[in-house]
Amino acid sequence: MEIVLMRHGEPEFSAQQGSARVKATDMSGWIAGYDASGVTGEPDCHAVLADKRHAFVISSPLPRARASLQAMNLTPDLIADDLREAPLPVFNLPWLRLSPQAWLVLFRLCWLSGALAGPESKKQTMQRAEKMALTLIAHAQQHERVLSMGHGVINRLIARELEKAGWAKREHTGNGYWSSVTFTAAGRDNPAA
Repeated sequence: MEIVLMRHGEPEFSAQQGSARVKATDMSGWIAGYDASGVTGEPDCHAVLADKRHAFVISSPLPRARASLQAMNLTPDLIADDLREAPLPVFNLPWLRLSPQAWLVLFRLCWLSGALAGPESKKQTMQRAEKMALTLIAHAQQHERVLSMGHGVINRLIARELEKAGWAKREHTGNGYWSSVTFTAAGRDNPAA
């Protein structure tokens, strides 16, 4: 059995935005644009996908995840709301202007530290990741191979849950756009070993 957690391609919205400095209050609109965005560029993941075409495909509902699957000529078998990215808390510092990327890092650090919960607390997101890991395992047991198209933070949280459940990390291509991590069920032959 095999589960591949994949991160979507680069969103068109972030590629078009540049690094102009903005206020924190402007970030709600920026994040909404990012969440509504498709992707730009081609997947650089053909080696990972070569033997995954017959996998059961699960996708986040966000457009960038679904557009990434479309760019790979894959159709999701299941859209799972639990695969959506961990939401960011947006807070107001009216005197400060930063690039959107700097705000995103600051918001994520506040969320990770538990200082700000935003629309969903870290604990709630971790519970969602645990639930999603169990869903992926159930589909892997039924279909042998699962390809999950998600997002950076939620994929890392799901990966932790898979490791806790005894799944072994076999391949990891990094954390950037189009990256993936492959897990195999404990006790299975590991061809990468």
